Order: sequence, then C-alpha cells, then structure tokens
Amino acid sequence: MVSAYNETYFYAAASGAYAYFVNDGSLFYFTNFYGSRSGLLYLFYLSAYKVLLTADKRISVTDTYPQGLFGNRITRWLQDFMAPFYIYTNWRYSCILIDHDALSGGDVLLESSGQRQHGRSRTPFMKATVTIKGGGLTGFSTTFNHQQTTVQCEHY
Repeated sequence: MVSAYNETYFYAAASGAYAYFVNDGSLFYFTNFYGSRSGLLYLFYLSAYKVLLTADKRISVTDTYPQGLFGNRITRWLQDFMAPFYIYTNWRYSCILIDHDALSGGDVLLESSGQRQHGRSRTPFMKATVTIKGGGLTGFSTTFNHQQTTVQCEHY
C-alpha cells in the first residue's frame, strides 16, 4: 500500500500495525514501525529489517535498530537524556544470504540476527530465517525473546 506521502507500507489489520519500507532495487529496508509489538508484522520487521537484494553469499548487511524500538520507558528516557554524551545501549541487526537457487525459480534463504550491545557485552535477542520463492515471501521463522514463531505464507 502507499500512504498520502507516497510511502510504501505493510498494514496488519489484526493488530492495526504499520511497517513503512523502501525497495530501491538493490536494497529492501524498513524505515519505521507503528503499532502493536506483539503481532506478526513486528516480528517480520525485526527479521527483515534490511536485506541486500543480491545473489552474492559473501556480503553481510549490518545496521542498528532505532533506539526507541526497545526497552521500557525509563530506559528509553535515560538513553534520550544521555544520548548527546554517550550511547550506552545499541540494538544491532545483521543479515546474510544463506542460499540462492536461481535454477529452481529463485529460491532464497536469508538468515538474520539481532544483538543488544550494552557497554562491551553483546546479548543475542533475535534470530530469524526468511524464505522467498518466485519473488514472493513464502515464510519466516523467528526466535525473539526465547519464543519461537514460524509463519507460512499462502499466495492466492
């Protein structure tokens, strides 16, 4: 769908959530998320936050999630207050192409992960695989906060 400002987005009617994204032909990435953080769209947002559209398995994509996406209100307020001087918590994202089979219709398997970096320590909080077949999403599997969720997409 497209907003009044010509921004493309996914909308989840069940949760009322919006995930805004950009696909420039070489990179697919989310720009913003609004809504419930307990639905499937949020898990997909975390799993496919930034995906390089290439067949090269050697290239890994890394980025940081927005600071306001995680933590409770007190933690976010403290981080906002200290931000001009020190960023004490970062939420890192990485994604790599695991399999690309151009001979069988373009099956693609992506693996992504999220890590919380607090000082010098790093703690994984998300691990996901995204499956694409024939140019369309066929499913994704995410472990987020020690809870496993698997989604299979049906195309009509």
